[in-house]
Amino acid sequence: MAPKAPTKEQGTDEEKETLLDAKDTPEEHKVKLKKIFKAQKNPIIFTILFEFLICLTFTQWGRVGNNAGEAGAYVKHFRLAYWATFGGFLLLRAIILAIWRMGKGPQSIWCALYMFCSSFQYVIYIALYYAMTETLSSVSLTETTQTGFSEDPAVPGVFGQSCTTPYAPGDCDGRAVIGGVDCCVIVTGAVKTATAVVPFTSVSIKTAFGLGKWMAILAMSWVWMDVPLIKFSADDKDFMQAIWLDILDAVVFGDYILRAEVQFPDHGLVGVGSAQGRMCTSALGRDCEGSLHNLLWFVWLLALSSSIICPTVYTALKFLNHQKEKGRSLDDAIVDLTHNIRLLSEKKAATNLDEALQLQLATYHDADSDEEEQRVVEHGSNKPGMATMKDGSGMYHVKFDDKTEADVPVDTLDPDFDHHKDCFGHKCCHGWFKAKYLSPQKKHKLDAWERRAKWFNAVRTIFCLELWFLCFRFYFDVYLGHGVSILFLKNIVWFIINFMLIFSCGNESATICNGTPIRNITQTIKGTKLSKIMVGPAAMFRVATEMYESKLKQGIECKKHDLEAMKAWLCVEKEKVGDMQPHDTAKYKAAIEDVENNISLLDKKEKEIHI
Repeated sequence: MAPKAPTKEQGTDEEKETLLDAKDTPEEHKVKLKKIFKAQKNPIIFTILFEFLICLTFTQWGRVGNNAGEAGAYVKHFRLAYWATFGGFLLLRAIILAIWRMGKGPQSIWCALYMFCSSFQYVIYIALYYAMTETLSSVSLTETTQTGFSEDPAVPGVFGQSCTTPYAPGDCDGRAVIGGVDCCVIVTGAVKTATAVVPFTSVSIKTAFGLGKWMAILAMSWVWMDVPLIKFSADDKDFMQAIWLDILDAVVFGDYILRAEVQFPDHGLVGVGSAQGRMCTSALGRDCEGSLHNLLWFVWLLALSSSIICPTVYTALKFLNHQKEKGRSLDDAIVDLTHNIRLLSEKKAATNLDEALQLQLATYHDADSDEEEQRVVEHGSNKPGMATMKDGSGMYHVKFDDKTEADVPVDTLDPDFDHHKDCFGHKCCHGWFKAKYLSPQKKHKLDAWERRAKWFNAVRTIFCLELWFLCFRFYFDVYLGHGVSILFLKNIVWFIINFMLIFSCGNESATICNGTPIRNITQTIKGTKLSKIMVGPAAMFRVATEMYESKLKQGIECKKHDLEAMKAWLCVEKEKVGDMQPHDTAKYKAAIEDVENNISLLDKKEKEIHI
């Protein structure tokens, strides 16, 4: 007997119905829109005030530049740019909201545009800070004559100045006569930035920027992670989580722009090596065109902008994502369950839990309904074969791979997972370069939206972020810094993952020697510092330990996954038996109970793993 799917009304709560859905009618949107903005008025007011403080703080810093000679004119332009950005994006949000209320066109487009205009201005604010820092910076030159003091042999106790490095045209910037000798003079420079403090405080502008940058991240997280405007499924939230990591990485990467190795060449000074700080116009004849500076700016803007544009496009096109059914989905039940648990609504949470279990069972039943034969392995002999349900008593007719046949009870059978683990067995290298995975048919047809979005995001991540960040961090952290940063490791790992996703067309189950490298790497780093942004040396001290701990847990998780899959198989088979007359589910129940006991033992072992 196939499990009955819950009705749409089941598990629905009043709070969840206030979220916008891409499939809502214009009338429904008007009502929900009013409720949403009334409920979210405090965060919206906070973000507007925060933007105002950003503009006020950094334009006051810009007033320092009015006395900075030629830089003063440019600083005025920056001050105007701050206020224009603030007013422009505020006006855009008002216009979008006004059109949105009219209910014209797909509603997800207006929602996406509003979310974009609530976050992209922070990219401009950060960029303006970096540009203003460069404008308010100047070079201070120091001339150093290569001299020393030595004792006069003729007059003990009397010291005189002497030249330590004679003048050489290829090494010196000038010369000075010391004791009748042409002595080498070297000119070095340093980049100094005009300083200021936040009005009415003693907090420096640099400190205020560091704090404001992460407050901006908090504001953007409210837009893209909390998603208070539109209804997101579990798949949507997973997609946003992957992009959110890119946004954080790009924000941190921006600090490279102000490094001496980048700023010195842009101000006419040698950026790296033993001659760092020497003038490019000196006898060294160095090339200081600032090409690294320009490229770094381009990469940072490309990475951060694309990381915000990508979820905007994804949200805007949600109206193209065909829903699997008009009724409730498993994702709906899980989201409602989580919501009611947070609210401590015990009765509603219990209802949602029952609904989720029924929907999951229905999913298993639908996926398995067309398959009469099951790949199994017998407990005692470990003989694999193909099993067919014989009757309603829990007996199966098994055709073993060794050409023998037998009738076997269900409690002595397992779904065969080991045949997938033969390194050179069936489908040992499978799932690569299959574009049809992005255009599935039949039962997976409705998954096409998520699959294509994941693949396009992997392409964006590789070519707009990971590849560039990996090269620059190797140069700055490894080559110049003689060390390895946690973010460099993060770029390596996610470059490999996304590189494989591109060639697997987004299929995480693609195999190499019957292993699934994409899924295995993702599971290994899950919960470690490599799956989140942590700034500071403390992250490096934990990463090795967390990776080892994660690997231990992964081994247990693999066993649990097999047992849970076996339990799901037994549950589906038990439901099939219900359609037969007569039938007996006792063997199924005993087998399910035995599997549950094994899962409980693995749970205890997993809890004991802690380093």
